Amino acid sequence: LARLFRMDPPGALALLDAAVPQDQAIVLKVLPHHVHLAALRQCLEAQAFGALILTRRRLDQYASYLKARETGIWFGANTSALRPEGGAEQALAFAGMLDAWLGDVARLCDGSGVARATVEYDRDLLPGTPEVRAQHLSRHLATLGFDVPAWEFPSASYFQRQDGTEDALDKFSNGLALGQALRGLGALDHLMSAFRPWPAPGSAAVDDD
Repeated sequence: LARLFRMDPPGALALLDAAVPQDQAIVLKVLPHHVHLAALRQCLEAQAFGALILTRRRLDQYASYLKARETGIWFGANTSALRPEGGAEQALAFAGMLDAWLGDVARLCDGSGVARATVEYDRDLLPGTPEVRAQHLSRHLATLGFDVPAWEFPSASYFQRQDGTEDALDKFSNGLALGQALRGLGALDHLMSAFRPWPAPGSAAVDDD
């Protein structure tokens, strides 16, 4: 099935969907450009009930990308001790790629009539207790039409930080120089913020809490 997902994502998703009970839903995490946009459109139009678009500070995501590329481990590993060297121009290029991908996904959802909601890492997942995170996720799922009360979430938190470093620049071996270079380019504030898609069609005002 994993090989089929690489070769034919819509076909693999259809097979997986046929094997899942009707009262259950499949949740797939798609990283930037891991699925061609044309195939992703087919998946959305044929199978999707909704999409959660996860956003995070651009510089944090750049650091995560460098660490994953260096270690070959893309999830479930504690990378706090790893401090790669970052480049200002490369960071800007990565952020541009990431913004374009997230924007393309939002447009695909809107064009396919698929409901979407934005989960912001620093707002919805990072702060608070597991119960608070469950409340945030429950609210976003309700936007997609899923009635999952917060109290139905598992009591244990499945949220695991791969890097507990709070300051994004501290994740780099050359963090001070990288920050100065980005500031000189007038891009530091931009990279220290997260991409936020425009409001979905028919959605309420964006909640900044």
